[in-house]
Amino acid sequence: MSSTWRRHFVHLVWGTFERLATLDAAREDLVARMIALRARRRGCELLAFGASDDHVHVLLSLHPSQDVAALVRWFKSATTIEIERIDARHPPFRWQAGYGVLSVDPHETAGLREYIDNQRDHHANGTTIPSWEPQLESLDPTRRH
Repeated sequence: MSSTWRRHFVHLVWGTFERLATLDAAREDLVARMIALRARRRGCELLAFGASDDHVHVLLSLHPSQDVAALVRWFKSATTIEIERIDARHPPFRWQAGYGVLSVDPHETAGLREYIDNQRDHHANGTTIPSWEPQLESLDPTRRH
């Protein structure tokens, strides 16, 4: 059996539908657990997960066989189903259609991990880093700009 050595890190960011503030602590925990499980099933390693009320950040060590777009679709679908199953509210939970993906230099993973782990604090204190916070509105083809 062959194996593959890799150092391919990606930073994924996507928002809730219409950037509604629907990610409280309970839902954040649920989404983090679901993404960690799904990542492992696809041979990826979740290195960091963080959220604010209306978006998530994911740092992954990506397995070379995985397609980023398919992986994000799988994460979004699985988490939406689980949120609606466990914590249904009105309106129903939805993610935005688009997402951001950034390749990460291996030397930047430690700093990015810390940043992602402290998402709520960064947003509350106005200490976000613009290069790690894509303009999610521009990534959602369903929204009028």
